[in-house]
Amino acid sequence: MHSLKRSVDSCHCFGDVDRSLVDRMKKQGVFLLQCVVKLFLNIGRRPLPFVVVVLVLVAEINQVDVRLEDLAKEFHDIVLTCRTRYRELLETLMIVAQVLPWGKDITKKNIAENAPFVI
Repeated sequence: MHSLKRSVDSCHCFGDVDRSLVDRMKKQGVFLLQCVVKLFLNIGRRPLPFVVVVLVLVAEINQVDVRLEDLAKEFHDIVLTCRTRYRELLETLMIVAQVLPWGKDITKKNIAENAPFVI
């Protein structure tokens, strides 16, 4: 959690984003990381790729233009690992969203649009 908060503050990708939006992104990111821990997605894995993918997903939710490749490079992480973790996170969010009344309409392609409701 500390790594996510520190990363958002020091990352060049979020330098021109409004501070209130950055604070909201931090809160959403911390919640998603807590979900990653509770859903056991990070067991036996390095935590930094999850920080990268949570930041990418939160940026996408808040319409901030950030590329996964740029964040992975800035965090000195492997892009392929981050892409794999991103797919795993989206699949897990899709499974969690199936419980909602409109959950049958949620797919991997539109989970990012529905993520604020799922969160």
